[in-house]
Amino acid sequence: MNTELKQLRLDKGYTLKRLAKLSGLSKTYLNSIENGLQINPSLDTIDKIAIGLNEDLVKIYYIIKNMSKS
Repeated sequence: MNTELKQLRLDKGYTLKRLAKLSGLSKTYLNSIENGLQINPSLDTIDKIAIGLNEDLVKIYYIIKNMSKS
């Protein structure tokens, strides 16, 4: 599944390993979020992803929340 979050990461040229390092989250956990297996990450987790991607928290929040509706 190629989610909007995954596409954003790929557009930045980031691997899961790089985003994991930048966000402080595990590759496995990030992968589960990207693939919709983890549908309700905490706001703290979303903030870490936003920081890792150098994106606005609100943007990442809505991307992840919209994934859970799919």
